[in-house]
Amino acid sequence: MCGIAGVLGQGAGRLPDDAIERALEQMRHRGPDETTVWSRPDVRLAHARLAIIDRQHGKQPMVTADGRFVVVFNGEIYNHRDLRRELLNSGWPLSTDCDTEVLPYLYAQHGPAMVERLRGMFAFVIVDLERREAFMARDPFGKKPLYFQAEGGDLTFASTLDALAPLVEGPMHIDPQSIADYLVLQYVPADRSPFLGVRKLLPGTSMLWRGGEPHLSRYWSPPIGNPASTFDLERAKEDLRGQIRCAVAARLESEVPMGVFLSGGLDSSVVVAEMAEMGVPVETYSIGFEQPDLDESTHAATVAHHFGTDHTMLRLEAEASTLLEDFAGAYDEPFADSSALATLAVAKAAKDHVTVVLTGDGGDELFGGYERYRVHAVGQRLHDCLGPAATPAAAMLQVAGGLTNNHRLRAGAGFIAHPWSSYRDRMFHFSADDVSRLMRRDLLADVDVAQASDRLNSLWSEATDRWVPWVDAQTYLPDDLLTKMDRATMASSVEARAPLLDQDLWSWVANVPRDQLVDRRSGKNLLREAYRGVLPDAILDRPKKGFGIPLAGWLRTHLRPMLNERVARPGAPLSCLIEPAAAAKVVERFLAGDDRWTYRAWNLLALATWLEHRRSLL
Repeated sequence: MCGIAGVLGQGAGRLPDDAIERALEQMRHRGPDETTVWSRPDVRLAHARLAIIDRQHGKQPMVTADGRFVVVFNGEIYNHRDLRRELLNSGWPLSTDCDTEVLPYLYAQHGPAMVERLRGMFAFVIVDLERREAFMARDPFGKKPLYFQAEGGDLTFASTLDALAPLVEGPMHIDPQSIADYLVLQYVPADRSPFLGVRKLLPGTSMLWRGGEPHLSRYWSPPIGNPASTFDLERAKEDLRGQIRCAVAARLESEVPMGVFLSGGLDSSVVVAEMAEMGVPVETYSIGFEQPDLDESTHAATVAHHFGTDHTMLRLEAEASTLLEDFAGAYDEPFADSSALATLAVAKAAKDHVTVVLTGDGGDELFGGYERYRVHAVGQRLHDCLGPAATPAAAMLQVAGGLTNNHRLRAGAGFIAHPWSSYRDRMFHFSADDVSRLMRRDLLADVDVAQASDRLNSLWSEATDRWVPWVDAQTYLPDDLLTKMDRATMASSVEARAPLLDQDLWSWVANVPRDQLVDRRSGKNLLREAYRGVLPDAILDRPKKGFGIPLAGWLRTHLRPMLNERVARPGAPLSCLIEPAAAAKVVERFLAGDDRWTYRAWNLLALATWLEHRRSLL
């Protein structure tokens, strides 16, 4: 796992002498083992390496034997040995065992179509020095980040915004639209970034930079699928375990110590089960909290004991204020998934023992694990069954919920009347109307407050079988969950691999009837049944619990001074984006005891803290 950066075109010659070194310094945590610069008048490339495979011969930037192609690469190619054999048989002069080396030769043989042959997590740039063009690509699920700016015939790119900043000519300006989207979603969606003119390459997308212009192409997206009309449960359980076993096995190559982030949930437990089945010694790491409704450490310990892993249970001991500052340093764009603080802590602790960790990321989106999927599915069925009666039935539930102060009844009413929009809005921190009241008046002229909703609506219209996880797989999964894991682990120079985010596995599950995954009682039904008798029933049958922190308590105690200083105080730096009176009202409502405002208060504090840490860029 690594950090990459570079400038192509005449802008490379205009860079200050120390610019590329400053970019390297900003991403050294992503690759502390080796940092290298490669230059010629119109190309300047930088690479920070975390050495994991062929540690002796994987130095980058890597140039092909004929001197035509040079590559910088962040990630892992899991099928690199198969690709290497094919390339050697075709006569290409590969000389190492490093997965990086297959990339430029694969491009030389197949051109941009080479990305369709890759299985892994990656962000890379291949420069064709002869044609003075470049090809970049990001992995199908968006596990690895890649920012770029293509302006004035130049191409500038980097793994992080902090590394990109020294390579960009002139100051960077905040994009008000991206801030509006962040307020709604809790993250800045691809392909935007928080800065004008800087974009994120979308997951499953490649770009050919030719003649000074970018040409983008989507090469993969999560399959919509064609669920089978007939279904053999016993055969499916066997096939599913085989698919998962292959996905786990593909991610076990490493020359450094490896472990598993074991939450005690089903997904990470499945990964441990398959590693144990293969006879691989397993080290597991989990984190515990004093608050019982958040603590899963006992469940993680149950799985660890069942499979005899070398288990380390960590307690979150760092001060909340320290975690917040670490969080702001690690996340280079506005980000408000509060569980990132816990992920940062467990990654930092794991670094003392391992360099590579496997995770259960992607299992909820693949198998329908979130409760909201089940609620949507039930609401959609009732909506379809009731037909014209759905609206009055929902209105009656709404009234009943109001009379009894039952939030679940009111939420259920929304899912019956408007299944999709109720699901969508449940994911938001602030509504479009909230954003109109929050953002400074002079910024709103350049903002479409409905853009975040419109993007989700557009994807939903393409989901022909009304499978909401398909929408999440292209939005919430890469822009929130995978961003969270990448930044948290890389902050401690740890590589995270996610076996359940495997293209072949997703293609297989896409053809499973949806009612075998989610019904009115639970989600992940097929996955549970496939591991019945393998995992303890106590793990298989317990309700889904999200990975979180005691956020409301922290905001009212340890983080309260920061909340008041950075968000509620008149004249706080946040006022360059947010109306001070509106920000103070959010804090007031939360501190008055209304927990429904918790994530809104946190959203503004996370944004304010990002601003505090990025003043030098503006």
